[in-house]
Amino acid sequence: MDKLRYGLPDVVPDSAPAAWGGRLIHDEVIAGGRGIVFDRTDCVGSPEARARLIAYLNHTPAIDAAMVEYARGVNGSVTAKTVVYTDDVVIVVASPNGSYGYLYVAACLKGA
Repeated sequence: MDKLRYGLPDVVPDSAPAAWGGRLIHDEVIAGGRGIVFDRTDCVGSPEARARLIAYLNHTPAIDAAMVEYARGVNGSVTAKTVVYTDDVVIVVASPNGSYGYLYVAACLKGA
């Protein structure tokens, strides 16, 4: 599988069938929006796995809620990567990467 161009490519395990990465605007996430910078996203994996991952991300409100909670509690100077959400299907990791304005995110589909 290709490496993500955006988000947190280094947290994606080789075993992930698909991964989505992107840069989000921190203040928009805090306000309850997704805050996606649309020209700073990428999705890798087979077409079927990518479609499954994107559908899951778009239809699991708990992921959005977890991102809002994380964004409200994290300082923009933080560089640590944090597992924001995980279940049997996906794992979502985020970090401001010390940017003081963005959140960098990777979401990986679990399993083969």
